[in-house]
Amino acid sequence: MLARIANKAIALYGFPREYVCCSPAALEGLTKWFLDDRPIDPSALVMLGYRPLVLGADPSVTDRPHSLELHIGERTIARMVIEPTWSTVGGHPGIFLGTAPWQAFLPWPLHQLDRGRQWLNSHRKGNITSGNKAYDLLRIGYAQPREVQLAVVGGPADCNVFPTDLHGDLGANNYRISLRSAGMACSQVQERGTFILCRIPLDQAGLAYTLGPRHMAEPAPMTEILPWQGEHAGHGLPMGTLSVIHCSVKGHVDIGAHRIFHCDTSERRTLAEGVPLAQVHVAILAALRRAGIHIPVVLP
Repeated sequence: MLARIANKAIALYGFPREYVCCSPAALEGLTKWFLDDRPIDPSALVMLGYRPLVLGADPSVTDRPHSLELHIGERTIARMVIEPTWSTVGGHPGIFLGTAPWQAFLPWPLHQLDRGRQWLNSHRKGNITSGNKAYDLLRIGYAQPREVQLAVVGGPADCNVFPTDLHGDLGANNYRISLRSAGMACSQVQERGTFILCRIPLDQAGLAYTLGPRHMAEPAPMTEILPWQGEHAGHGLPMGTLSVIHCSVKGHVDIGAHRIFHCDTSERRTLAEGVPLAQVHVAILAALRRAGIHIPVVLP
């Protein structure tokens, strides 16, 4: 009953789902991010975790606390403080935790109703957030579209394929990807030490979502998982891949529920043209609609 009520209440945002898919550049020029009152390219901060909220930063962001704000026009609609973690002194600089969130994505009456929806969500088994603070941080983190790619571990005869949006390039040979430390996918990456990340087109959103359970799956022949089109660096290559990056694990750090892998990259290759797949929380889309801006989205 709680699940049904919470699912219906997402209509407060004007969308049937809490997360929808779009181009990674869908909000370009429509929203602005500020770090300590200075404009910042959102690509300088990649999302690496949701419990707690973890952000990876490129070298332009110094390892000290910062204020991070999100604007639509001249209006501030969200802010939080990002603080460097203890990992910065352990050989993993540029990793920050989100704290002290504030957001105004919805008008006040709908905001209060949404707090009730979040209370329902907090009582649902398996929910990834707990409390208003964690939920606000999550919405702010996903106010920037996060690109969903397919990670492939192993060759076509024996591999795993799973989607991830917790990854990003933070400088030369400094690619980060985050996986749930309790998941089989994490163990497979740890054991093999190498994998590929495949950029896929927006029209494959449904496929990406159906592969979510494979974070907890054993390796299998690729033909049992999805159509494929050969190999790249010894790993099976999904059909329709737009571009691919080969990653080699250099180390990792554990933060909360996440193991964040630090990787070297090589053999980057573009295979086809197309609009890449990303996902975004509908809170930012609702705020844009209030400003008269409508973004085309895909329901996975």
